[in-house]
Amino acid sequence: MNKTLRNASFSASITNHFAALQQQIATLTNRLENVAQSPIYTNKQMMAMLDINPKLIKKYRDEGLLGFSQVNDKFFYSSSDLDEFLQHNYNSAFAYSNCSGR
Repeated sequence: MNKTLRNASFSASITNHFAALQQQIATLTNRLENVAQSPIYTNKQMMAMLDINPKLIKKYRDEGLLGFSQVNDKFFYSSSDLDEFLQHNYNSAFAYSNCSGR
């Protein structure tokens, strides 16, 4: 293989690696932007929002009713964890469906 061909091959290889690296950076940037826009709640904040005690929030976690992330002994909840929990426990209004002639 002559020197020009090796240089072209090396250049193409570098270009491919660079393109892959750019794609990875774009993907990570997108993920970070999504995370930055979504609030993260501590255990204490989540208990306050749901007006529940430590035993009940532990029960929800243990039974798989409330999603969470754990780092060492700290628990964290995303807004999607809260949304999913509330949606799963949602009850639609029924009072108006029973009214007739209004």
